Amino acid sequence: MTEKKPSHEELQARLERAEAVLAALRRGEVDMLLGARDPLVVRLKSLADENERLVREWQTTFDNVNDAIWLLDAEHRIQRSNRTAERFFGKVREEFIGRRCWEIVHGTQEPIPECPLLRLRESLRREILELPIGDRWFEVTVDPVLDGNGNYSGAVHMVSDITERKRLEEWRRASEENFRRFLDGLPLGARVVSEEGDTLYANRAFLDMHGCDSVEEFQNIPSRERYTPAAHTEHLSRREKRRRGEYVPPEYEISIVRKDGAIRHLHVQRDEILWDGKRHFQVLYRDITERKRMEEERDRVFQRLRETLGTTMKVAVRVVEMRDPYTAGHQRRVADIARAIAVEMSLPAEQIDGLRYAASVHDLGKVAVPADILTKPSVLTAPERALIQIHSQTGYDILKDIDFPWPIARMVLEHHERIDGTGYPNGLSGEKLLMESRILAVADVVEAMALHRPYRPALGLDAALQEIEAGRGRLYDAKVADICLRLFREKGYILI
Repeated sequence: MTEKKPSHEELQARLERAEAVLAALRRGEVDMLLGARDPLVVRLKSLADENERLVREWQTTFDNVNDAIWLLDAEHRIQRSNRTAERFFGKVREEFIGRRCWEIVHGTQEPIPECPLLRLRESLRREILELPIGDRWFEVTVDPVLDGNGNYSGAVHMVSDITERKRLEEWRRASEENFRRFLDGLPLGARVVSEEGDTLYANRAFLDMHGCDSVEEFQNIPSRERYTPAAHTEHLSRREKRRRGEYVPPEYEISIVRKDGAIRHLHVQRDEILWDGKRHFQVLYRDITERKRMEEERDRVFQRLRETLGTTMKVAVRVVEMRDPYTAGHQRRVADIARAIAVEMSLPAEQIDGLRYAASVHDLGKVAVPADILTKPSVLTAPERALIQIHSQTGYDILKDIDFPWPIARMVLEHHERIDGTGYPNGLSGEKLLMESRILAVADVVEAMALHRPYRPALGLDAALQEIEAGRGRLYDAKVADICLRLFREKGYILI
């Protein structure tokens, strides 16, 4: 069925009705035409109420933000202002409307040369400016508003009070300047480096260590040329560990090569700091070249002393053994046993060395005992035994004035003392005895009982170990005794 076309009169009536509705919409009289219950009227009223609510919320937010906000037209005249602007500039918002922003901020009829609005029309992108007003600092941010064709039609002008931030920045700058002056005056080398290792600052002492006149000159030297080969390898290892987030000790030593080729040794301490408001690192350098040289010289002297001492000990051993051939090798074997016990006890290497030297000459005092008593093939009388027992004191008297790096004379003096105080020459006991003396006592008994003596045949190793076991904790230090027994019975130590 073909739809009937409306007549001209009907079309004219519809047009008149539509124009009446539009006019009523403009006057808010839709319900008069359509009726208050008409769905269209209800929907329009709901939209109007929602729009009014959103406007109120927007205005509340607009008024209560911490920044002063102006909405400007294309001629930079203020069209809308929030309450924060009233507080910032001490005016009511009606005094802002229609005026240009520089009239309010600077009290001038023309904008200041650095005004960001002068660039905004051309750049069409955000512009920011910091400026002082009175005793306060403000940050001005302007964003362009474009029309439907992308042309400039105004701006949003926001002013933030940054006085506290500027004060903090100024305080930080002053602190960093004081810190820089402090570093400048340090006798230590000081450098500030970025996480990437770039030198941001270096004081005069640091540059002098490398023989450079400026930071730029130092930076232009390849890192492999700043270090000795070994130190450069360590430098690369530390840098790689830091890159992977691994722990690197904050203190270490490096060896550098000065511009003139001289090698210097430096102690380094690295700490995290804030520099120019960013995370960087402060590195302090102390020249320890002279200390290193003295340590090397000390080591050379000490080595020569050890060599001389070794020769002297060998001579002393020979002297004793020439007068008492039956005990030839006794001191050496005692030294070997004592050293083995000390190693099992995990004593420091230096302490073990001292014990070994003392054990090698522990019977040195026998040079004062008549040879016929030392080599007597029968049981000694009480006076003869007493004469032999003075050898501990005699050995001490011979050695006490020699400046050994270890208490050798005291070990020689105490090697016949016992834990319960029944030994000689002074009846010392317990903790009054050096640990080395306690070890030497056990080693001496084992060797003396196990092997032949002029006045008796060898008693054997089993008898010697039984003596140590029986005297454990009473005559002999319990820990030393246990280790000695374990050495022979479990680890197969052999007397040679």
